[in-house]
Amino acid sequence: MSSNPNTPDAIAVPLRFVIGQGYGDGCLCCPVCGGEYVHIGPVNVAQGQTNAVIENEQITVKPCERGKHFRGSLVQVVFWCECGHEFTYSFQFHKGITSCSLESRSNDRFDSLWRD
Repeated sequence: MSSNPNTPDAIAVPLRFVIGQGYGDGCLCCPVCGGEYVHIGPVNVAQGQTNAVIENEQITVKPCERGKHFRGSLVQVVFWCECGHEFTYSFQFHKGITSCSLESRSNDRFDSLWRD
């Protein structure tokens, strides 16, 4: 399981990508309930001494100390489904190896990237 058990509202979910049919194309489904109505939330990229977050219609760039504690970059994409689950896929790479993890939790407040 890859959810953080120390988070009070964590949901234990095995690391997996659930792909549905959507409108004929493959679509990412919620790994908790399998629902197809999934929205992209904030995207976080931490690299060296810089952290960038894309959320709604904003890009925020701030200094960070990731380079002092970790090697390689971290990309996190938050998703939420319309059944009330939030999940984050994290991709981290170092020396040609990309690792992936999944954290999920219940949530009643959601932010999305801009869409029309």
